[in-house]
Amino acid sequence: MGKFLDLSPCLDLSQEQFMEAFARYQTAILIQFKGPKISQDVTLAIEKEAMLSYGRTFSFAMVLCVACEECAHPGPCRYPHLARPSMDAYGIDIGKTVESLGFTVEFDKEGKLIPAWYSMVLL
Repeated sequence: MGKFLDLSPCLDLSQEQFMEAFARYQTAILIQFKGPKISQDVTLAIEKEAMLSYGRTFSFAMVLCVACEECAHPGPCRYPHLARPSMDAYGIDIGKTVESLGFTVEFDKEGKLIPAWYSMVLL
C-alpha cells in the first residue's frame, strides 16, 4: 500500500449506488493540479459551493485523499468529512476522460512523467 488511500474501501457506497447517483448529474467540472493537497482543497471548495448554490444534498468530489501524512486505514478515518471516492475506484477511466477534454500528459526535460492530480465535481 502507498502512502495515501483512495478511500473507496472506507466509504459505505456500493458501485450500484454510485452509478445510480452518477446518472442524476448532468454536468461535471474536471480539475487538474500539479499537487495533491491543492487539488483536494480546491475540489472540496468547489463541491461545497455546488452544494450551496445548486441545492445538491450530495456531490461527488473525486480526489485522492492527502489529509494525513500517512493513512490510518485499516483503522478509522481521521477526517471522514473529507473522504471522497477516487474516480477509478468506481470505473471511471481517468486517462480517457481527461484526454477527451484536451488534457495532455506532460514530461520534464529528462523525459520523466510530470504528475498531474485530477478530480471531478458533479453538478
